[in-house]
Amino acid sequence: MTRIRWIPYGLVAAALAAGWAVHGCSPPAVRPDHPPVPDPALRIRVMTYNVEKGSPAARIAGYIRRVGPDIALLQEVDDRTRRCGGVNQAETLSNELGLHVFYAPSYNDDGGTTGYAILSRFPLQETEVLRLKASRNIGAAAAVLVAGRKIRLFDVHLSSSLQKEIKFMLDAPAARVREARRLESLVRLAGPRVILGGDLNDT
Repeated sequence: MTRIRWIPYGLVAAALAAGWAVHGCSPPAVRPDHPPVPDPALRIRVMTYNVEKGSPAARIAGYIRRVGPDIALLQEVDDRTRRCGGVNQAETLSNELGLHVFYAPSYNDDGGTTGYAILSRFPLQETEVLRLKASRNIGAAAAVLVAGRKIRLFDVHLSSSLQKEIKFMLDAPAARVREARRLESLVRLAGPRVILGGDLNDT
């Protein structure tokens, strides 16, 4: 699923807190010395997009170009898999779109890896692969500076119930809870401006 939002980034912490409440987790604490202050003059366009493993890079790039996001959080991006012809899709998308990129592999697949790509008009800092014991890597993280203000980015893909092995299928609901709690702890430490997007596999 693809979701596109214009976000006044001072409001991100409040929006994220509401999202955690819906999914049954306690909201991240907003430190009183850093309250979210909306600035309507500064807006960024954020896109989250599960590209689906094996999709051609040209098709992905065309869709992102039509949307025109400042930041795109992508899941199921292939790196040198046979199904994508051995292409490094994250690097290809970066070159095609003229955006900065960070790729984080999730797991080995089809002769290469599949994982996450964060694309951004702003230089990416503090990049990190998000790991959780007993789960595949659950996401990628980075930071950007917009008008001198740091925004922490989280690109995530929680466990799916559609698994080849029955034990992973049965564990998927519990795995998503573990992963959400891990993300909650990361968000609490991330500072006052956070954007989290991805495929939560919640339907």
